[in-house]
Amino acid sequence: MPERSIAVFLCRESVRDAERALAALLDACEEAGGQSAVHLLINGNAALAAELGQRLEGLAEAAAARGARVRAWRQSQADKALAWNGYVHHVSEAAAVEHFVDGYACVHRDAIRLLEAALARAPAALAATGVPTVGPSARSLRAAMLREGGLHGNYHALRGEVLARMRAAGIRLPVGLYRVDGVVGALLCFALDPAREGWDSTRICVVGEASWALSRRPRWHPAELTVMLRRRLRQAQGRLENAAVHEHLAQALRPPALLPETVEQLVGDWAQAHPQACRSLLRRDPLCRLALARLSTARQVAPGGGAPRPQEIHT
Repeated sequence: MPERSIAVFLCRESVRDAERALAALLDACEEAGGQSAVHLLINGNAALAAELGQRLEGLAEAAAARGARVRAWRQSQADKALAWNGYVHHVSEAAAVEHFVDGYACVHRDAIRLLEAALARAPAALAATGVPTVGPSARSLRAAMLREGGLHGNYHALRGEVLARMRAAGIRLPVGLYRVDGVVGALLCFALDPAREGWDSTRICVVGEASWALSRRPRWHPAELTVMLRRRLRQAQGRLENAAVHEHLAQALRPPALLPETVEQLVGDWAQAHPQACRSLLRRDPLCRLALARLSTARQVAPGGGAPRPQEIHT
């Protein structure tokens, strides 16, 4: 069994960006020492899956030189929550520490070592997270995380025993969820059991020295305009998700395993059960009205109960 298993989520990245992020990750694995199992989870990008498949043998050789193994997986639907479910329930190698990295994040060489050291110093903690150091909001977000806690989606790590508990309890994220890492963070702060455990943000170690660089196009690139507009709408959807998840966990104290299978069901059930709170949010945030209308017409069905097995890519 490897010391660590690492999930790398890839969707819109180019092959160049994916290889750059993987090279940085392998450097960090070498710095941390021990054996690492790296899993490239490509969702909704058949071209990227095909190109990485052709280069997989070379990537595996580069990984082996740093004490790591690399495997690649694909799923047809572009959805991080679905990829997260597939990794947790089918791909994870049940290592002592499970790392989660976004495919455009080039983790710093000391990042893995720093997060694992933080977990070793805090036996009661369930997870550790790095903090951002690049980007227009990085400074303020980093300060907020160090002050109030949180979990950053670009790079964080969970104890392997936490994933084992998630599997045993049948915990899956709603397919289509935008705030994937925010919901995971909430589950951790409730120790996966809101009915018995109070919220405790110290269950996640925030490691101010651990960070990453980014390998995406600069924000002003013309191709980013459409992405930015979609992101604004998804962020509004995220605010609806926050309200629904807060009601499910913090108010009703329902088990995480009872989260609906899709984000449409999650938000739709909340809006129907709490019309006054929903109307209040829509009045304050017009973009949420558009996001809710979009969710109301989508009504997607979660494939395979929300955690289908990803298909492994071979050379």
